[in-house]
Amino acid sequence: MLAPKFKEVELGRAEVRNVFKITNVGMVAGTYVLEGKMQRNAQMRLVRDGGFLATCSCSHFAEEEKFAAMLHSAARDAGVRLRQIEARQQSCDHPILWGVEETNYLKFFLFQVV
Repeated sequence: MLAPKFKEVELGRAEVRNVFKITNVGMVAGTYVLEGKMQRNAQMRLVRDGGFLATCSCSHFAEEEKFAAMLHSAARDAGVRLRQIEARQQSCDHPILWGVEETNYLKFFLFQVV
C-alpha cells in the first residue's frame, strides 16, 4: 500500500500573541490573523510575538458567560490581565433566533494582554 502524500497549502498567516494555560485542557495559543484565514483542524506553523489575544468559540454549548469565565480563569492562571478591545457575534447572514439556542453559536473576543 502506498503512503499518503501531503501537500502544504498556505491558508493565511497568523502570529501567536500569547499562550494561556486552560485548566483541564492544557496550553492554548492566542493568535492574531494577519492575512488569509484560519481553518479548523488545519496544521499550522506558529510565530510567537506581541501581546494581543483573539479567541472565539463556534459552539452554542459554550454560552457566552461560561466562555468569558473560562477566559478570565485562564488569564488568572497565566498571571496576566486582559483588556477587552472588542466582542462580536456571527454576522447578520447567520441570524440569532430568540428561543432557539443553537442559533447563538459564535462568540469572538479580542483582548490586549496588559
